[in-house]
Amino acid sequence: MKAVQFHHYGGPEVLQLSTRVAKPSPDENQVLIRVMAAGVNPLDTYIRAGEFGEVALPHTIGWDTAGVVEAVGPGVERFSPGDRVYTMKTVTGGCAEFTVADQNYVGHLDQALSFEEGACVGIPYYTAYKALITLARARPGDNVLIHGASGGVGVAASQLAKAHGMKVNGTAGTDEGISFAKDNGCINVFNHRHRGYVNQLLDTTDGDGYDVIIEMAAHANMDSDVELMRRNGRTIIVGSAGEVKFSPLSTMLKENWFRGISVQTSSPEELVEFRNAIEAGQRSGWVRPKIGSSFPMQKAREAHKLLNSRKGAKGKIVITI
Repeated sequence: MKAVQFHHYGGPEVLQLSTRVAKPSPDENQVLIRVMAAGVNPLDTYIRAGEFGEVALPHTIGWDTAGVVEAVGPGVERFSPGDRVYTMKTVTGGCAEFTVADQNYVGHLDQALSFEEGACVGIPYYTAYKALITLARARPGDNVLIHGASGGVGVAASQLAKAHGMKVNGTAGTDEGISFAKDNGCINVFNHRHRGYVNQLLDTTDGDGYDVIIEMAAHANMDSDVELMRRNGRTIIVGSAGEVKFSPLSTMLKENWFRGISVQTSSPEELVEFRNAIEAGQRSGWVRPKIGSSFPMQKAREAHKLLNSRKGAKGKIVITI
């Protein structure tokens, strides 16, 4: 089969389309999927660059996929050949014509969503749910701020917050991203590249601040997040590209807290909860993935280059198989 692989760590240029990769077979509790589309996440670029620990080489990239179940291994009861599914993690790599995934990381894909949209579901929507509901314990009526509301996780978090009755505000890096985020459910969106945006965000809460902040760039925003949180406010750190220096004293008067998130280390019980919530969201219609760019697998390098270089996100990057 064909698969997008790298044989040594590095930039997007190390990716290559291999054409004679052995087709995998499912073991116990595993599902074999004919892949139709694969999502591109920052995690994929970290793995490719060797920043996420060592992996067996050559390595097939990709965790988020969508496709059709080809076969199931012993012990699999929730899935049957022919089922439309998505994954948020695979065993053999997702950017390939076939992939194997543990059934715990597979969910049903509703007929209302295309395979390209399905490839945007796994990591973004599971991350958004764990950040907002599991860790931050956000409730209906909470004032929520989503930094990077036009990106993959930001899109999912905005939809989830709105569907659960929260007041959703966001930031984006371009005028196009701001318009995109507003169309996706944010009440107010401000450009985080402009001076004064923190005051604009505070003004939307009459100076009270936010109950919950979903933070995609802690290295740039953590200092101002302290100012933006209200008393007992919670910030969930989804991403950071550098170190942060600020005084913990600033969190004490308002008794605020920061917490990191790793959806990859979620318990089996949490994964079942995430899957059930996202499958219900597909049926009720609030799960509406947004595709920013689509590339054929022959242009996987270009997809990774775009993720590394784009100045403002507008949905998820996907690779069609």
